[in-house]
Amino acid sequence: MKKHTIIILMVLVTTVFSLNTNVNAQTIIKFSDVKNNVLEQYKNDEQFKLEMKENPDGAMQMINSITLEKLRPSRKAPRIGGMTGAVCTVPVIKQATDFYCGYATMLQTLYGINLQSKVSGTDNNRKQETLAENAGHKNSSAIVWEVKRDLNTYLSQNYYKYMQGSAMDKSSFATKIYNSLYYNRPVLLHAKTKSLPYYHGRDLGHYLSVDKIDCEPIDNLVRIKDCCWYDQFRGEWNVRLSEAYGTVSPSGRYVIYY
Repeated sequence: MKKHTIIILMVLVTTVFSLNTNVNAQTIIKFSDVKNNVLEQYKNDEQFKLEMKENPDGAMQMINSITLEKLRPSRKAPRIGGMTGAVCTVPVIKQATDFYCGYATMLQTLYGINLQSKVSGTDNNRKQETLAENAGHKNSSAIVWEVKRDLNTYLSQNYYKYMQGSAMDKSSFATKIYNSLYYNRPVLLHAKTKSLPYYHGRDLGHYLSVDKIDCEPIDNLVRIKDCCWYDQFRGEWNVRLSEAYGTVSPSGRYVIYY
């Protein structure tokens, strides 16, 4: 009797081990397949090519992060009126020079995550200079992949990544904003401003913060915090999702998000 019991237990253990091994193997294969698809998507991306040249470990960490994002269930942005949406409030900070919009938006982001004290400087202008110096571009504007890299140096989890707006549709754009804000990560738009009503047709290359997404029956509202050098454009603006999406849908413009 004991012998039969031992044999049955051995069979059960072997079966469970075999099932676990098969599940793990299938997971690895699925991860590999999705990762290859992500790499295919990014292989001609100008920012990714720059990062692979200068920071290959960081570039591949981002690819792994995007792969995991695609494998896990996503929090869909609510589409029904009366739903709360998501928020991670940032302040409006005037850019310190007419080409520091990227560094000002980075600083707004760090305020939103309550990490501004980690940036050296006695005031917000000096903190922007610190961010520019850390990037090695004190006298020029911010570069997308470096914005991602440098923000992530202040984080211990929920790291930023970037994706061209032209690689996502409006619904995916909304979901990325919602997910990012839900996890306390304000969104940065590497934008063209023509689609924003308050720019009245002016098409500037610019960085913007998105710190809130609300929901209405037809179109989400998003809140933009604009650091613009020009007073008439700087401030807090509520715009339609379609208008915000229009800032990144042109080729070569990016969303920086968690």
